[in-house]
Amino acid sequence: MKNKCLITACIIIVISALMFLPAAAAAQEKSFYKGNALYEEGRYDLAIKEYSQLLAQGIESGNLYFNIGNC
Repeated sequence: MKNKCLITACIIIVISALMFLPAAAAAQEKSFYKGNALYEEGRYDLAIKEYSQLLAQGIESGNLYFNIGNC
């Protein structure tokens, strides 16, 4: 009985965690595109701040570093 409850609890935790992953990815993508828009407007200092927030979250990509370098 304890094992069944433990398994059920684990399944609920995993499903709950998976539900939040797409929301986090969408927020990071929005931040990246906001940085791109700021770059296109010539607001490089604000674009760097936006990109730096992604780095602080542990996001790493070639495109991110490329855009920071261009700023």
